[in-house]
Amino acid sequence: MNVPRNTKLWVLDHTGAPGSAATNLTSGPLPNEPSASLAPNTEYSPDGTRFTTGADVDETPPAMPANVTASIIVMAQPAEYMPVDAVTLWGDYDDDTALIKVDLWDGQRETTFYTTPNRLYLCAPGVSIRPGTIRVTIRAIDLAGNESPPVTTSVEATASAGVSVTTEDCGEGPRQYTGRHFRCGTGDLAVLLLIPIVAIGLLIGLIVVRLLRNAKIRRTPPVDVGLLVAEAVVRTIMRRDLVASALGLIATGVALTFEARGLGFVLGLFPLISLSSWGSCRVALNRLARQDASAERRDSWLIIRDRSEESRIRANERVFRAAVRAVLPAASVERD
Repeated sequence: MNVPRNTKLWVLDHTGAPGSAATNLTSGPLPNEPSASLAPNTEYSPDGTRFTTGADVDETPPAMPANVTASIIVMAQPAEYMPVDAVTLWGDYDDDTALIKVDLWDGQRETTFYTTPNRLYLCAPGVSIRPGTIRVTIRAIDLAGNESPPVTTSVEATASAGVSVTTEDCGEGPRQYTGRHFRCGTGDLAVLLLIPIVAIGLLIGLIVVRLLRNAKIRRTPPVDVGLLVAEAVVRTIMRRDLVASALGLIATGVALTFEARGLGFVLGLFPLISLSSWGSCRVALNRLARQDASAERRDSWLIIRDRSEESRIRANERVFRAAVRAVLPAASVERD
């Protein structure tokens, strides 16, 4: 993306846990660039930040924030100044906004901190104020340092009765900010907690399903199946598994793109199951190629035996019928 020639290198010093606001802000021309403006159409990479300048400078301030709704919750303590537990700064901000400057006036002193447009809900921002009526002044700042006209509102800073909102509502662990959507505790920690639960549930489910399946197969009388028909059934299932794996991988990629890690983990199980089925079919094909191979059908299962070993492939009635139709013309040609 192109930035103005008079852009500045903004450094936010975040304090406290992830999600804290910046209480220290430094800015200025880029290192080794004493002039107020950078060279036009030039690529810079200071401190690993890569960008390209445009042809012009930016002297137009962002529009004043609109529809601003602020709220402040402080952690109740036996002190005049109490730590802020959570701050919301919902509003409509200009697209050029790079930083948001927030001034809190509690009647005795002013506290200033900075945040960004994608961090509008802050847990434990690292500042303290007196509970009561707070005057909140918000300004939008662009990359060049131009400040918008201020918007001012008054809110009541409510105390959380000694119970940390950050701990109860935001939870421990990573905090994620996406636009106006605030999610606490739904990052990698939640995924790590979900993995063993899902794994144990799947293991128990697989054991129960296997026991029920074996009991049903034993009760069903066998029907002999020709080796050509059995091969056609196995190849049909293999093609279906490859398609299902591809679709599952696409769905998993989409979920991860939108940062839905939990959903992405669950969706990622389906292509693994399909690939496992494809591998079983591959083993069954190798078994069919042996001289002492035999095949039979029990209920919705194709059972392929070779000496003392066997493969079980699940196939419905439609797959069996399609395999028979595909094999019969070939068998007729061989007899002729």
